[in-house]
Amino acid sequence: MEGKRAVLLKEEGSSLGVMCYFLKEASSNAIGLEIGKKATIKGAISSGAEFDEDLELYEDAVMQDCDIY
Repeated sequence: MEGKRAVLLKEEGSSLGVMCYFLKEASSNAIGLEIGKKATIKGAISSGAEFDEDLELYEDAVMQDCDIY
């Protein structure tokens, strides 16, 4: 994932979040993200958030090919 930026969106104290992997050409758009600032992020959902009973861990949802609008 060379040149791509990944951002984890997660509310403080929450067990689950969304990991967003940005398109290479959109990675610079992710630099402007700030805590508490609203943003519209679009991408393809590749997996949903879930609880892994075997590992007893929560797994974040994953979005690929993201960009900010």
